[in-house]
Order: sequence, then structure tokens, then C-alpha cells
Amino acid sequence: MPYGYRAMFVILRTYYVKYGLCSISKMIRRWAPANENNTIAYINHVSAWSGIHKDATLEITSKTMMCAVVAAMSRVENGTKANGTDVQKGWDLL
Repeated sequence: MPYGYRAMFVILRTYYVKYGLCSISKMIRRWAPANENNTIAYINHVSAWSGIHKDATLEITSKTMMCAVVAAMSRVENGTKANGTDVQKGWDLL
């Protein structure tokens, strides 16, 4: 699991650096496009579960912030709460 979370962090960092996608809203629109997902619901869930406003600028180097975002995304993707230890281990693999 940590390597899967590491992959998520790498992808989100690429979105931020390469494409200038700096918020939950912008990142999720690319990660889960509307032609395949209920993107608005996805954004709202990640925002609520992470405690970060959907349009706030993410601090891509903040372990606390990014672990909260990835854990919330994992919850949407898997339908169950993420194991916080695994998420943090994923971050530590960067």
C-alpha cells in the first residue's frame, strides 16, 4: 500500500509542478474527469474529509496537508478510510 500512496503523491506533485494545478478542485478535475466520474462529488468529499477548502492553494511540500488529501482521495476510490500509517509511509518513500 505505501507504494500505491507514493504513486499518488508523485502524480499530484506532477499536476502541481507541470500543469499548475494547485488546489483539490483543479487536481481532482484532472484525476477524475467528469466524463468518467461524478467529479463535483469527488471534490466535495476530498475537501470535507481532508479539512481543506476545495479551492485553497495546496502546499505540495507539506506532509500533513498532502497526506490528508491523499487519504481522502483513497477513501473515495476504495470506499473505506485509508490507513494513515500507510499513507505516511508512502510520503516517506518520496
